[in-house]
Amino acid sequence: MNTEPEIIVVVDDPQYQQFFLDSLQMRCNISFCASVSVASDLIDLIHPDILIVDLDLTGDIGLSVIAELRHNSASKEAFCIVVSSSTEKLDYTNAIAAGANTLLIKPFSEDQLTSVIESYISQTSNFK
Repeated sequence: MNTEPEIIVVVDDPQYQQFFLDSLQMRCNISFCASVSVASDLIDLIHPDILIVDLDLTGDIGLSVIAELRHNSASKEAFCIVVSSSTEKLDYTNAIAAGANTLLIKPFSEDQLTSVIESYISQTSNFK
């Protein structure tokens, strides 16, 4: 049984990478990657509990990233948080349909991020 969740953050913006690191490093084991190909390799190694995926990835189509990660046996059960700058309801609906559990709209606060993660952790027995 894990005592800290394993999180993979798929984001290519250095400012958001730093934000996630500052927000989560004391609560979780966190790994970063900036593309779906690296994410797939990292997922096979780590078997994450939580995925954080940026829909605004350069060069990758965010929704296809989520769908691909959901088809990977090592990540299909992971809690998936999607982050996006889009406020379009259709983007939220499509992200959920692709396999996301929730969506955070940029910019979001550290409190919003940690609240979503802590809520998930409190609902699962993997970390108790």
